[in-house]
Amino acid sequence: FIYFKIVGGTELNPFNTLDINTLIQKVFVSEFQKPSPMITQIYSIKFLSYFRLQISQDYLQTVFQMLITLLNGNYPNETKSAVLLALDKILFMKKVGSKEYISKTIVNNQDMFNQLAGAVVNMLNLGFDSFAMRCFFRLLFLAEANYIAFLSDTLATKMNEILANIINKKGKEAGEFIFYFFEATSLIAFSHNLCAIPFMLFTILLTI
Repeated sequence: FIYFKIVGGTELNPFNTLDINTLIQKVFVSEFQKPSPMITQIYSIKFLSYFRLQISQDYLQTVFQMLITLLNGNYPNETKSAVLLALDKILFMKKVGSKEYISKTIVNNQDMFNQLAGAVVNMLNLGFDSFAMRCFFRLLFLAEANYIAFLSDTLATKMNEILANIINKKGKEAGEFIFYFFEATSLIAFSHNLCAIPFMLFTILLTI
Protein backbone atom coordinates (compact mmCIF):
# COMPACT_ATOMS: atom_id res chain seq x y z
CA PHE A 1 0.00 0.00 0.00
CA ILE A 2 1.34 3.44 -0.97
CA TYR A 3 0.55 6.37 1.29
CA PHE A 4 0.44 9.95 0.11
CA LYS A 5 -1.06 13.17 1.39
CA ILE A 6 -4.47 14.13 0.02
CA VAL A 7 -6.71 17.16 0.33
CA GLY A 8 -10.15 15.64 0.83
CA GLY A 9 -11.67 13.11 -1.54
CA THR A 10 -12.10 15.54 -4.43
CA GLU A 11 -8.56 16.84 -4.84
CA LEU A 12 -5.17 15.17 -4.77
CA ASN A 13 -2.07 16.85 -3.46
CA PRO A 14 -0.55 18.77 -6.43
CA PHE A 15 2.80 17.03 -5.79
CA ASN A 16 1.24 13.60 -6.15
CA THR A 17 2.56 11.72 -9.19
CA LEU A 18 0.54 8.53 -8.77
CA ASP A 19 -2.14 7.51 -11.23
CA ILE A 20 -5.27 6.83 -9.18
CA ASN A 21 -6.58 4.22 -11.63
CA THR A 22 -3.34 2.25 -11.34
CA LEU A 23 -3.56 2.58 -7.56
CA ILE A 24 -7.12 1.20 -7.61
CA GLN A 25 -5.79 -1.82 -9.47
CA LYS A 26 -3.14 -2.36 -6.79
CA VAL A 27 -5.28 -1.69 -3.72
CA PHE A 28 -8.84 -2.60 -4.73
CA VAL A 29 -8.63 -5.22 -7.47
CA SER A 30 -5.74 -7.16 -5.94
CA GLU A 31 -7.73 -7.79 -2.74
CA PHE A 32 -10.27 -9.85 -4.67
CA GLN A 33 -7.82 -11.79 -6.79
CA LYS A 34 -6.80 -13.90 -3.80
CA PRO A 35 -8.43 -15.08 -0.57
CA SER A 36 -8.33 -12.19 1.90
CA PRO A 37 -9.92 -11.31 5.27
CA MET A 38 -13.30 -9.62 5.13
CA ILE A 39 -11.98 -6.51 6.88
CA THR A 40 -9.37 -5.89 4.18
CA GLN A 41 -12.03 -6.40 1.51
CA ILE A 42 -14.21 -3.78 3.15
CA TYR A 43 -11.37 -1.28 3.52
CA SER A 44 -10.33 -1.75 -0.11
CA ILE A 45 -13.94 -0.98 -1.13
CA LYS A 46 -13.87 2.07 1.13
CA PHE A 47 -10.65 3.16 -0.62
CA LEU A 48 -12.42 2.95 -3.98
CA SER A 49 -15.39 4.89 -2.65
CA TYR A 50 -13.24 7.64 -1.12
CA PHE A 51 -11.30 8.25 -4.34
CA ARG A 52 -14.32 7.90 -6.63
CA LEU A 53 -14.01 11.42 -8.03
CA GLN A 54 -10.46 10.67 -9.14
CA ILE A 55 -11.58 7.76 -11.35
CA SER A 56 -11.29 8.62 -15.03
CA GLN A 57 -14.41 8.45 -17.20
CA ASP A 58 -12.76 5.76 -19.33
CA TYR A 59 -12.03 3.59 -16.30
CA LEU A 60 -15.40 4.11 -14.62
CA GLN A 61 -17.14 1.41 -16.66
CA THR A 62 -14.48 -1.08 -15.55
CA VAL A 63 -15.18 -0.07 -11.94
CA PHE A 64 -18.90 -0.76 -12.42
CA GLN A 65 -18.09 -4.18 -13.87
CA MET A 66 -15.92 -4.96 -10.84
CA LEU A 67 -18.70 -3.94 -8.43
CA ILE A 68 -21.24 -6.05 -10.33
CA THR A 69 -18.89 -9.04 -10.10
CA LEU A 70 -18.58 -8.57 -6.34
CA LEU A 71 -22.36 -8.32 -5.87
CA ASN A 72 -22.87 -11.50 -7.89
CA GLY A 73 -19.95 -13.33 -6.27
CA ASN A 74 -19.60 -15.54 -3.23
CA TYR A 75 -18.61 -12.93 -0.66
CA PRO A 76 -19.76 -12.25 2.93
CA ASN A 77 -22.88 -10.14 3.41
CA GLU A 78 -20.77 -7.47 5.12
CA THR A 79 -18.58 -7.16 2.02
CA LYS A 80 -21.64 -6.90 -0.21
CA SER A 81 -23.10 -4.20 2.05
CA ALA A 82 -19.87 -2.24 1.60
CA VAL A 83 -20.14 -2.69 -2.17
CA LEU A 84 -23.72 -1.35 -2.13
CA LEU A 85 -22.62 1.70 -0.14
CA ALA A 86 -19.78 2.36 -2.60
CA LEU A 87 -22.09 1.83 -5.59
CA ASP A 88 -24.59 4.27 -4.09
CA LYS A 89 -21.93 6.98 -3.84
CA ILE A 90 -20.44 6.30 -7.27
CA LEU A 91 -23.85 6.37 -8.97
CA PHE A 92 -24.72 9.76 -7.48
CA MET A 93 -21.33 11.49 -7.66
CA LYS A 94 -21.24 14.81 -9.51
CA LYS A 95 -18.48 16.74 -11.19
CA VAL A 96 -16.95 19.26 -8.79
CA GLY A 97 -18.84 22.54 -9.09
CA SER A 98 -21.46 20.97 -11.37
CA LYS A 99 -24.88 19.37 -11.13
CA GLU A 100 -23.98 16.78 -13.75
CA TYR A 101 -23.99 13.15 -12.64
CA ILE A 102 -20.75 11.56 -13.83
CA SER A 103 -22.17 8.01 -14.06
CA LYS A 104 -25.25 8.95 -16.09
CA THR A 105 -23.66 8.26 -19.48
CA ILE A 106 -22.45 4.80 -18.47
CA VAL A 107 -25.73 3.79 -16.85
CA ASN A 108 -27.63 4.72 -20.02
CA ASN A 109 -26.51 1.68 -21.93
CA GLN A 110 -28.97 -1.20 -22.06
CA ASP A 111 -26.44 -3.91 -21.31
CA MET A 112 -24.88 -2.02 -18.40
CA PHE A 113 -28.29 -1.05 -17.02
CA ASN A 114 -29.46 -4.67 -17.22
CA GLN A 115 -26.35 -5.90 -15.41
CA LEU A 116 -26.58 -3.29 -12.66
CA ALA A 117 -30.33 -3.78 -12.19
CA GLY A 118 -29.90 -7.57 -12.08
CA ALA A 119 -27.13 -7.40 -9.49
CA VAL A 120 -29.00 -4.98 -7.22
CA VAL A 121 -32.33 -6.82 -7.53
CA ASN A 122 -30.47 -10.01 -6.63
CA MET A 123 -29.40 -8.30 -3.40
CA LEU A 124 -33.07 -7.55 -2.70
CA ASN A 125 -33.84 -11.24 -3.27
CA LEU A 126 -31.19 -12.13 -0.68
CA GLY A 127 -32.87 -9.95 1.92
CA PHE A 128 -30.75 -6.81 1.67
CA ASP A 129 -33.00 -3.93 2.52
CA SER A 130 -32.31 -0.19 2.66
CA PHE A 131 -28.83 -0.26 1.07
CA ALA A 132 -30.01 -2.24 -1.96
CA MET A 133 -33.28 -0.35 -2.36
CA ARG A 134 -31.49 2.99 -2.26
CA CYS A 135 -29.04 1.80 -4.95
CA PHE A 136 -31.98 0.56 -7.01
CA PHE A 137 -33.62 3.98 -6.82
CA ARG A 138 -30.36 5.77 -7.73
CA LEU A 139 -29.98 3.54 -10.79
CA LEU A 140 -33.55 4.14 -11.96
CA PHE A 141 -33.21 7.89 -11.32
CA LEU A 142 -30.19 8.12 -13.65
CA ALA A 143 -31.52 5.83 -16.39
CA GLU A 144 -33.56 7.05 -19.33
CA ALA A 145 -37.14 5.79 -19.46
CA ASN A 146 -36.58 3.51 -22.47
CA TYR A 147 -33.90 1.50 -20.64
CA ILE A 148 -36.19 1.01 -17.66
CA ALA A 149 -39.18 0.21 -19.89
CA PHE A 150 -37.22 -2.65 -21.47
CA LEU A 151 -37.30 -4.42 -18.08
CA SER A 152 -40.50 -2.86 -16.73
CA ASP A 153 -42.56 -6.07 -16.55
CA THR A 154 -39.80 -7.93 -14.69
CA LEU A 155 -39.15 -4.99 -12.36
CA ALA A 156 -42.87 -4.45 -11.71
CA THR A 157 -43.27 -8.11 -10.73
CA LYS A 158 -40.35 -7.79 -8.32
CA MET A 159 -41.75 -4.63 -6.74
CA ASN A 160 -45.11 -6.33 -6.19
CA GLU A 161 -43.35 -9.21 -4.43
CA ILE A 162 -41.63 -6.69 -2.17
CA LEU A 163 -44.92 -4.88 -1.60
CA ALA A 164 -46.60 -8.12 -0.53
CA ASN A 165 -43.79 -8.66 1.95
CA ILE A 166 -44.22 -5.12 3.32
CA ILE A 167 -47.94 -5.72 3.77
CA ASN A 168 -47.34 -9.04 5.53
CA LYS A 169 -44.94 -7.34 7.94
CA LYS A 170 -47.51 -4.63 8.68
CA GLY A 171 -45.06 -1.82 8.01
CA LYS A 172 -42.21 -3.16 10.13
CA GLU A 173 -39.70 -2.51 7.33
CA ALA A 174 -37.31 0.39 7.88
CA GLY A 175 -38.76 3.76 6.93
CA GLU A 176 -35.89 4.44 4.52
CA PHE A 177 -36.59 1.17 2.72
CA ILE A 178 -40.28 2.04 2.22
CA PHE A 179 -39.40 5.57 1.08
CA TYR A 180 -37.02 4.35 -1.64
CA PHE A 181 -39.41 1.54 -2.54
CA PHE A 182 -42.09 4.07 -3.51
CA GLU A 183 -39.58 6.32 -5.26
CA ALA A 184 -38.31 3.40 -7.33
CA THR A 185 -41.81 2.13 -8.08
CA SER A 186 -42.85 5.56 -9.35
CA LEU A 187 -39.90 5.67 -11.75
CA ILE A 188 -40.75 2.22 -13.11
CA ALA A 189 -44.39 3.26 -13.59
CA PHE A 190 -43.51 6.49 -15.39
CA SER A 191 -41.08 4.68 -17.69
CA HIS A 192 -43.83 2.51 -19.14
CA ASN A 193 -47.38 3.05 -17.98
CA LEU A 194 -49.17 2.92 -14.66
CA CYS A 195 -50.84 -0.36 -15.61
CA ALA A 196 -47.49 -2.09 -15.27
CA ILE A 197 -47.86 -1.63 -11.52
CA PRO A 198 -51.09 -3.39 -10.44
CA PHE A 199 -53.66 -1.71 -8.24
CA MET A 200 -52.22 -3.73 -5.36
CA LEU A 201 -49.61 -0.99 -5.03
CA PHE A 202 -52.06 1.41 -3.44
CA THR A 203 -53.39 -1.03 -0.83
CA ILE A 204 -50.29 -0.47 1.24
CA LEU A 205 -51.69 2.91 2.25
CA LEU A 206 -54.52 1.05 3.96
CA THR A 207 -52.38 -1.58 5.67
CA ILE A 208 -49.49 0.36 7.24
